[in-house]
Amino acid sequence: MAATPDIPDTPADPGTIADAAAKLDATAAVITGHGSDIYAAVNTAAFQFSDLVAGPIRDLALKNQSVWEGALQAVTYGSGVTKLWSQNVQHFKDERNKLVTEWENALGSHFGVHDPYVPGGATDAQAKEIINSYNTSLANAQNAKAGDITSRAHALLEALRTDANARAAQVQRDATEADIVQLSRAGTLSWAAYVAFGKQNDPTVIPPVTGNDAYAARDLLNRAANGENVDPNELRKALDLLNHINSGVAAAVAAGVPISAGALAYLANLYQGIGKNLFKLPDALNKFGFSEADKQRYKKDLGTGLLLLSNENTKTNDPTYSGGFDKLPPEVQSLLTDNVYPEPGPRQGVDFRNINRPEDWNGLLQLLGDTPKDVAGGEKFSAQLTYRLGEIADVSQAFHDRLYGQGFTDSELDRQHLRGNILFDHGAADHLITGLLDVATRNHAGITDVLNGVGYDPSHIPSGGHDTSSGLGKGHEKYTNPVVALLSYDYADDGKTAAHLVDWIGPARNSDDPAQHALADKAANRVFALLGSANGNNNGGYNLLANIPGSGGDNHTLGARNPGVTSALGNLAVSYLDRFATAPDGQPTDLRGGQVQISEGDRIRIFSLIATDPKAAEALSTSVQLYEQKLGQQEITSGDSKAHELGNAVARIDSYLEVGVNNGLIETGLGQQEAQQKAAAIHAASEKAVAALIKDVILAPVPGGEGIGKLVIAGGKSLFTSAYTEATTPSDPKAIPANINSPSGYGLDRLQFNTYYGEVQQLASEGKITPQNSPDLFVNGHLKSSSELLPNPGALDGALDDLHNAVKGTGVDTSGFDKQTADKDNNQIAHNYYNSPEEYKTRIRNGSLK
Repeated sequence: MAATPDIPDTPADPGTIADAAAKLDATAAVITGHGSDIYAAVNTAAFQFSDLVAGPIRDLALKNQSVWEGALQAVTYGSGVTKLWSQNVQHFKDERNKLVTEWENALGSHFGVHDPYVPGGATDAQAKEIINSYNTSLANAQNAKAGDITSRAHALLEALRTDANARAAQVQRDATEADIVQLSRAGTLSWAAYVAFGKQNDPTVIPPVTGNDAYAARDLLNRAANGENVDPNELRKALDLLNHINSGVAAAVAAGVPISAGALAYLANLYQGIGKNLFKLPDALNKFGFSEADKQRYKKDLGTGLLLLSNENTKTNDPTYSGGFDKLPPEVQSLLTDNVYPEPGPRQGVDFRNINRPEDWNGLLQLLGDTPKDVAGGEKFSAQLTYRLGEIADVSQAFHDRLYGQGFTDSELDRQHLRGNILFDHGAADHLITGLLDVATRNHAGITDVLNGVGYDPSHIPSGGHDTSSGLGKGHEKYTNPVVALLSYDYADDGKTAAHLVDWIGPARNSDDPAQHALADKAANRVFALLGSANGNNNGGYNLLANIPGSGGDNHTLGARNPGVTSALGNLAVSYLDRFATAPDGQPTDLRGGQVQISEGDRIRIFSLIATDPKAAEALSTSVQLYEQKLGQQEITSGDSKAHELGNAVARIDSYLEVGVNNGLIETGLGQQEAQQKAAAIHAASEKAVAALIKDVILAPVPGGEGIGKLVIAGGKSLFTSAYTEATTPSDPKAIPANINSPSGYGLDRLQFNTYYGEVQQLASEGKITPQNSPDLFVNGHLKSSSELLPNPGALDGALDDLHNAVKGTGVDTSGFDKQTADKDNNQIAHNYYNSPEEYKTRIRNGSLK
């Protein structure tokens, strides 16, 4: 027999519960002397207890303030909890009705089971079989649906019981801080309770505002922006209220919990009502006698509210109503979506005035520049802001390079009254871009959209090009991508702010949150694809950042212009070294199989861009060596099941590093031999850095006796022992074996040396290796240091043999590890590079190296 769902109800009635809360409100009105309706007198203007009490009881209440406040707290708190219970019951009723409707719709559609079809000529037996089959299918579908709805209905009832127990517990105790915060976010905390509990300066409690409360503040701010007479105290009170709202909403957003719909409606009505005057308010605040500190705080408050309103994560207890780009004033939306490029002035093609709406951009900077770092704008807001900043960087840099390349000087800015003009004054543009980019990059989902080109429409960009006679317009091919424009801009801070475009990706990938990990992969994939792209037209991401045009025809590398960016790219690459070490699949860089797949050519180009900054190259080389030892640890613990994978991975990633660093140094202007020498010095310095990171080493035996031990480094940070710490000299490039291809030509042997030396340390401490059985390893009765054993690269083979023989002499079976670290010849990039460096340099730049 087919089942029907059990959808329990509750006798509780939201309306009856709300009436009970109203009676408590009436009691509060009597306590404060406001007759029968406290809310007619107490609103956004009430900020002290003295504002609440009125009439004949005022003097008595103020004389016995603590008693009166206690009574008011009890009544208003009870009212707030009762209203919250009414909300809980209403939510249960709404969700229950949805389940009833879902069942009725399923019943009407026969639970998705198609009506039976009995073909003409079917026998009675055949027809009966078809009908029986249909009835069975229908009953099974009905039973499944009934069971599902019953399960969800009972879960809903259980949630209501949990709410009931929570509300009962609340009314039986004094209000806690968490209780007040909960009521404020639910929108059931009254103004009387807000003031009675003294929550005016509690940053976690949202004032109990509604959309209608915003109109008075909106009118004040509009009058102030238009230069009309406004009482400074009234203006101060309105801005202080905004500060309290922002604090509570920001705390809720950070906690991932919804706020009252009234609080969001307040922000929406306030900002939409201010509209275009919003950009004028920062300067207008100078006219009211506020201190400098207060003016900065009020501008920050106006900017913070705008960010919270724009954020899709500003959720409310109404699931259909949340923050977002569409909640912003149209004037703000258009600023972030319209063309920023200037049009020619009266003298066609040469007389440009400024970027479009410069006053509004400067106003936006004043509002957002000092907002809290932990408050982010919405995804679309942040993406569109970043796109526009990329276009401003495009036009500003091109105009600056053209003007100064033709002899334009800073003194001309003052003589022609152009100081502060975003188009002519590079310093002003730099200030605008860095100030707003710091805000835009707080929303990582928005930046991921930018990296992937989501929502970018370049159709509004006027025609033309930076390399035409006008020197301005759509943007030279080199700047068609806003990300490239932002990374290549000539910043006063050396690209530290622009680095925020990518510096969050590594930590996100290492997060325990799967959503953050997926977001990181989506962003990293596009960074590697964009910056690794190259072609014969020199307009790929690699081409543009390896050779950035400057004034007077001078070109710059990314590392020379913005070392902050190359450092961030290096850290990003280090976070994905596992993807650089894995065998390439021969396809372009993209997300495949749930992993970032980086093409071989892009791996080298990414390393090359990083290496245009020698400090970043050294950090990368150090990290690669640390990573290789981590691979060694993993291989040792895995026994022989992954034989040869370690050798292949080390040879592969060492090749990319070798070629990438050399090529990056060549991009800086060094010749081939100079680049080799510089690269050798970089790798030698990284060896010393690695040695400085090493502390204690403990080698624990691996169960089963496979391998020679497991590297366990104190603190869990460093993964191998100190080995070769002296400066090295480059090997003969044409003599570098194709089966090693490491930065200093001995990557796999070096890995064996590090591991064996650590094992010898342990065995010597146990008395198993002594000066008597291994005299070549000791001096004056003490085990030689690694640098004494390996004073130069030429000593490696002999030192490795001595260590190997000593370990084997104690009975340790090393065959598994030796097999895993045998030299491999799967990757000949470095060998080929040194045989034909000029050809490889060309292939890297024109993109034919895939």
